[in-house]
Amino acid sequence: MPPRVVANTYLYFRRLTRDSQRKSQTLQMLQKFQQKIESTPEDELERRSPKEKWTGMEVTFHAINSTKRILRICEGLRAKQNVPDLDRSAAGVTKTVSRGDLVDLIKRVYDMTEKFDFTKVKTAASAHPFLGKMDFQQWLVLNLVHLERHYRQLDRVLSN
Repeated sequence: MPPRVVANTYLYFRRLTRDSQRKSQTLQMLQKFQQKIESTPEDELERRSPKEKWTGMEVTFHAINSTKRILRICEGLRAKQNVPDLDRSAAGVTKTVSRGDLVDLIKRVYDMTEKFDFTKVKTAASAHPFLGKMDFQQWLVLNLVHLERHYRQLDRVLSN
């Protein structure tokens, strides 16, 4: 099965979760990232495995920063603003930050997520560069799947 079909099938089934579940699962994933970052020695977080593209810090920054970006996209969609499509150059971007800055980012995004209303609303769509047009609910589903995927990547990076 082509990767895009697998991704779309997985996203479809994840979409069946209730709004409250999606919110609590997102918060749980953010907590897992924070616990992992705080409990792992910094040198391990900064080590780059020959099999991996990113360090543990870079994986985490990408995942958490993407959540912040997706929540802002969803806020715009809920407010019926003209939300521009996500540019291809913005996908798959990360950077190196200190552990303290990363933990601060996780806490800010956790607070943002706690206050965010996950209740479904009918909205216009904004395009993801690889998955196409997505509405409010689809972006939130993508966010959860994205966090789960990068948490598995973080585990892989730290185990090599």
